[in-house]
Amino acid sequence: AAAAGGMTMFCTAGAFRSFQTGGLTAGTYQIYAVDKLGQLSSPSSDITLYASSAWDGTSASYDWYGTGNQSRFYLSTAADLKGFANIVNGDDGKSARDLYGKTLILTRDIDLGDHEWTPIGVTYISFRGMFDGQGHTISNLHISSGRNTGLFGSLSATAIKNLNVS
Repeated sequence: AAAAGGMTMFCTAGAFRSFQTGGLTAGTYQIYAVDKLGQLSSPSSDITLYASSAWDGTSASYDWYGTGNQSRFYLSTAADLKGFANIVNGDDGKSARDLYGKTLILTRDIDLGDHEWTPIGVTYISFRGMFDGQGHTISNLHISSGRNTGLFGSLSATAIKNLNVS
């Protein structure tokens, strides 16, 4: 069974390998199994569901950045990715930062919704940190023109690994 916000789904223990989450909103849930006697198991570890909508083409989030003093940062939404681009590029009222010595980690697939993308790193400042995509995909990347085009536009002394872009 999965219980959340008044919604419960039951499955007999061992009878499922996965289940659809239609109707559930983004949030944190726990999974319970029901044995043949109708007894609930102990709850699973927390399972987080994310909204699966494409980026709106404008929103940027900076919550992931905190004070900027950490060595590792976690990006989980297209708005986070846009905030990262804005920090490196000095856009959206932010001072340009190359993020030298910082590691950015992608925590899930991101859909850029085929909106125009400004590459991370521009002519006057390069991204100099490490980006680990953890095997995730950034999809629907769209750049219509310009120099240094791609998800990343200008890199220096950096590593980009485990990332798929489409």
